[in-house]
Amino acid sequence: EPPPPPPPPPPKDVRDEIRELVDAARTGATEADVGTAYDAAVFKAVECSDVDVLLFAVDLVGLVNVSDLQPTPFRQLTLLCVLQQLGTTLDTPEHADAVGLKLDWLQLAVLGLDKHHPHIATHVPAVLRQVKTALEQLDPGLRTKHKAPVQILIHVINSLLA
Repeated sequence: EPPPPPPPPPPKDVRDEIRELVDAARTGATEADVGTAYDAAVFKAVECSDVDVLLFAVDLVGLVNVSDLQPTPFRQLTLLCVLQQLGTTLDTPEHADAVGLKLDWLQLAVLGLDKHHPHIATHVPAVLRQVKTALEQLDPGLRTKHKAPVQILIHVINSLLA
């Protein structure tokens, strides 16, 4: 009688999967490979609907590694999900130290967003209004501390909603 099959390996932690994707991006042969891997890492995080995992992913990706890539390496759906998840959790007390990081990524997301893209067009106005409301209702102390990025984001969002 053959021996029983070995037990399946334990499921990978999503953070390990994200780390592998970011490592793949850093060793990508072409800019397209790099962008695809960064998008996959961030999208893997937004799929979890867990802001802690998303913050882990965007911190690991590093804004400096993607902000100069043209066009943005992120798919429109990824940008919209980042916008919604980071924008609606701006003043979450357990992420008080991450407000600057969130605002930086929100700016990257709104600037890369194509509100007419067929995959997201129907959802864009609602998400932008949610994020704008969150920015306007931000704790006064945080709003003062991050005055310029908050004002810029509100301005860009208003332009996209116009």
